[in-house]
Amino acid sequence: MSCRKYALLLLLSCLFLTACQPVKQPEKRPGGETITAAAEETIRTAFFTYSVDRVMASRTLQNYLPQAEDALFLALDLTVRNEGENVVPMDYSDFLLVWQQGDQTVSAYPLQLFCETQLPDSYRLNAAEQRSGQLIYQVPKTIGSFILRYQEIYADDYLGNTYEILLTLPD
Repeated sequence: MSCRKYALLLLLSCLFLTACQPVKQPEKRPGGETITAAAEETIRTAFFTYSVDRVMASRTLQNYLPQAEDALFLALDLTVRNEGENVVPMDYSDFLLVWQQGDQTVSAYPLQLFCETQLPDSYRLNAAEQRSGQLIYQVPKTIGSFILRYQEIYADDYLGNTYEILLTLPD
C-alpha cells in the first residue's frame, strides 16, 4: 500500500473515531439559582409547593420556654403540597433558618417535635397530598429578620435550586 493511501486511511480513521465520541448532554434539571419570595407567597420547587402562612414569635409556646434566656420561639405556619405523582420524603431539616448576628451569618434547623402543632420530624407526602403545621425555631430575641431556606437535593445528590423566603417579625 502506498504511503499516500496509508496516510489517507489513517486520517479518515482519526476523523471517524473523534466523531463517535459520546456527547455530554446538558443537565436538564434546574440548578444553581436562588429564588427569593416574601412570606405568604407560594413557592414551587421541583418536588412540591410550599408557603409560610403566618410568622409568630413568643417567649413561651404551649407552656415551654426556650433553653436560652435571651431567646424566643419563632413559629412558622407552613403548608406543603406534593404537586407531582411520586412520593416525596420530608424531614425537619429540609428548612434552614438563617439570620445575621453582627458580622456573622447564623443558621438553625427547626426544633425536633415537642408540641402538637409541629409538623412531624419526618413524613412522606403522597401524590397531591397537602400538610400544614409549624416549624419552630429557637432564635435570639434581638433579631427581627430571617431567611427560610430550602435547597433541592435529588436522590443522586444533584443540587438543584435554592429557595429563600424573607421573614420579618412585626414590631
